[in-house]
Amino acid sequence: MKLKVLNGTRSDSTSLCDSCNRSMIIKGATESHVIKHCHHMDKRVPYNVAECSGYYPRNLPSMRDLQETAWILSTSKGRTIGFNPPKKKNEYSPDEPLDTPFDK
Repeated sequence: MKLKVLNGTRSDSTSLCDSCNRSMIIKGATESHVIKHCHHMDKRVPYNVAECSGYYPRNLPSMRDLQETAWILSTSKGRTIGFNPPKKKNEYSPDEPLDTPFDK
């Protein structure tokens, strides 16, 4: 007999929260003592997450880090290409849209 199960329970016990940059995980002495908090939704997650639209891997640099390390290139016409120089840290707002020369 051949069975085909659709949308069944996943067998792996890993959670996306374990490798997400937007999560905070507190582990106790036993495996059952785990508290997961999602900063993207600003709420506690009581279960293992298999799929998430707000997932951001920890091993990737943030857009802010990429902008701080980007080079400013000058053309022969005096224009600059690439990212604009980064603002000072106290002027940065994560909700602010990116300002690139391509938007002009």
